[in-house]
This record gives sequence, C-alpha cells and structure tokens, in this order.
Amino acid sequence: MLYSVSIITNKYIKRDIQMLQNLKMRHAELTDAKDLYQWRTDPVSVSESLNHQVFTFKSHVSWLKKTLKDPDRSLLIFIDSNGHSVGTGRADKQGSHYLLSWTVAPDVRQQGIGAYIVKMLVKRYHPSKALILESNKASIYIATKAGLNEIKRIDGIVQLESR
Repeated sequence: MLYSVSIITNKYIKRDIQMLQNLKMRHAELTDAKDLYQWRTDPVSVSESLNHQVFTFKSHVSWLKKTLKDPDRSLLIFIDSNGHSVGTGRADKQGSHYLLSWTVAPDVRQQGIGAYIVKMLVKRYHPSKALILESNKASIYIATKAGLNEIKRIDGIVQLESR
C-alpha cells in the first residue's frame, strides 16, 4: 500500500514540476483587453473580488492603458503549454511590499493553475502580500500554497504576506 501512495505522490510532484516549467508569463498588452475584461467581469470573479464594481469595456480599456504605463504596477498574462492565456496576475508596488492580485480564466479554474500563477508572482515580486475576502476560500488556499502566510483578518478581509 505504501508503494502505491509513493507512485501517486510522485505522479503529482511530476505534474507540479511540469506545470511550473510549462507555464509562461509575459507583460500584458492592449490586445489582452478582451480576455482581461471577460475574466474580471465573470460572476465568480466579481463576487470574490474586493471591488464588486461592474464596469464597461470602454472604462476597462481606459484603465488598462493607464495600468500599462504605470511604473509601479506590473500586469502579467500567464500562458499554458498550448499557448492559451489561462490567467493574469498583478503586482502593485506599495512601499516595501508588492500587493498581488490574480484571476484564473473561468474555463481553467480548479486545475491548480492559480497556485502556479501566485507562486510565480511571489518569486518575482518579493516581499509580497495579498488581501483576500474571507469568503474566498479558493484564493486563500492558493495564496498559502504559494508561500504566503496569514497575518491578520479584519472586517472580512484576510491579509497574507511572504516571509
């Protein structure tokens, strides 16, 4: 029995290594506006976001243009081994930390991609922190799996930071 557990564990370790090796990131471009808008306005994304505001595509494009020029903000697109965009991550420089946020494309959620996105963000932007709604159990799990530690909970928001 122990042998089969070892095989299963090795299978998942290999999958994790493969996923990390195959997931690529690049800086967002204006041509990503449609994907970013669809991901951000997805009902699950809206409900799990700190900002529940619904906005128009036009205002989103204005925000994206401003974001792409902001030297204290990095907006990244994550690409799988098939060349498909699978999510986005953002790092905002705030004093000595980077505030991270991310969205996984709705069609690839619950496949472990979010954890890899956040692992890559934490590795690149250090020290980092995240603010997550207490009700967003999936993102809290992803953040802790990626190496962020819960610091405190205030008014329904969980603050996590890297060591």
